[in-house]
Amino acid sequence: MLVGMDPHAVRTDIRVDLVAFSEPLASKRFHALDEAADWACGTAGKLRMAFEPDMYRQLDQAMRVSIEMTVVAEGYSHHCKVWSGAPSAAETSAIPAAKKFAETALPGEIAAAKNAGTKAEKSRTRRNIGLALAGAAVCALIYGALRALPPVFDLEVQSARVLSAPPDPLAGGWAGSLESCEQGRVVFARGKVEIVAGALASSFPASYERVEGQAIKVIVSMGGARLVQTVRIDSSGSALQIQRVEVSDGIPRNMAAMAAGTRLVRCR
Repeated sequence: MLVGMDPHAVRTDIRVDLVAFSEPLASKRFHALDEAADWACGTAGKLRMAFEPDMYRQLDQAMRVSIEMTVVAEGYSHHCKVWSGAPSAAETSAIPAAKKFAETALPGEIAAAKNAGTKAEKSRTRRNIGLALAGAAVCALIYGALRALPPVFDLEVQSARVLSAPPDPLAGGWAGSLESCEQGRVVFARGKVEIVAGALASSFPASYERVEGQAIKVIVSMGGARLVQTVRIDSSGSALQIQRVEVSDGIPRNMAAMAAGTRLVRCR
């Protein structure tokens, strides 16, 4: 290939089309731009050798060869025209044009695709963090905060807590998308918040306070750690957004802060 790239981050789809009288004659796909240019040049040469000069000149006026590339990354796709022209021009111009494109335009296309892929990865990470109590709780799970929890919660401590029920718009299961509800979700229930990941579920004591309008404050106790999140539910009651996150020692603050702005949808 003319330009090396990380196949996991960016993919290129290169195609050469041969058209006559506006009708497609042939199309071939390549992984390398130099191979595509060589094929276009060689095909044009074979056409020239296959016909008498007068016939070839007529065909040359009616036929077009084009080299096109699509640069694809997660959440990104951009179509680029590398070269297009008559078969006679392809023999002399296709390879230089492909090399020029690889040297000048392609690096920028790859950079844009990688940047889009990075943004998509960050967005996916944000959604995944938001899945478990919109981020902070799952971070606590990942970083081992649960290791400090006793095997069984102290019943006297639990009974001393105020077990409040979540307001109607909040009660139930929520996830990053409807499709992901089966794999993982957070469930707001009376006196607790449950984090479900596949067949595993963790439950934490929780209380709820309505702040204003559709805003609700969720207070979760995780051993010696305390998590307070303010969420706002939209007018339809089908989506919520984390507005603010406050944590005590025991939960990574930088990861918890990423939860702010996360959006969840109600599971059916």
